[in-house]
Amino acid sequence: MKPLRWSACSKSLRVLLLVLAVIAFIAPMTAEARTQTVPPPQGGVPPGQPFQNLQGQIDALKALINDNLIGNHHTELTFDLGPGQSFSFPLPKKLSPVRIEVTVSRMNGGTQTPTEIMYAVVNQDPESNEMTWIGTNSDGSVVATNSLDSADDVIAVICGGACPTVDDRLLVDDLTTSTVKIESNAETVSVTSSYVVHLWF
Repeated sequence: MKPLRWSACSKSLRVLLLVLAVIAFIAPMTAEARTQTVPPPQGGVPPGQPFQNLQGQIDALKALINDNLIGNHHTELTFDLGPGQSFSFPLPKKLSPVRIEVTVSRMNGGTQTPTEIMYAVVNQDPESNEMTWIGTNSDGSVVATNSLDSADDVIAVICGGACPTVDDRLLVDDLTTSTVKIESNAETVSVTSSYVVHLWF
């Protein structure tokens, strides 16, 4: 066998190096193409079962967050009272202040003057069971006191026409059961009143 001439070897080597250079240039491009994903259509996520499952997990997580952040820290009460009637409800035992928001409507098409709302921040001491509060009346006046110093345990009021005429009162009911109550004044109210109470804690 005749030995290969250097020119033939050199040519073969050049071809081999050229092939290797092409492979080295193309390989990263094909790898990158394999890792790229098809962009989602404009205005939403791509259709398909994986994305439906992902949306279901997102919805479940949102519901869990809403329940923990709001549901566990909020209570809504709705009830009606005739003139002179009252409704008692317990404060949540959270060892923290409770915000009480009260809205009343006489369902007669009128608007209460000065407003139809009262609210308060109430705290009950776990050792003495005494309550302290800052109550805001319907005319915007504020009372800050406690169950030891208050003569009538009134937390806040809704005035009728103008204060000091009182249509509705939020007051301490029973310290041993941590209850407060809303009372409709039979002397100034002649129709059934509808109440919405929000407790935030």
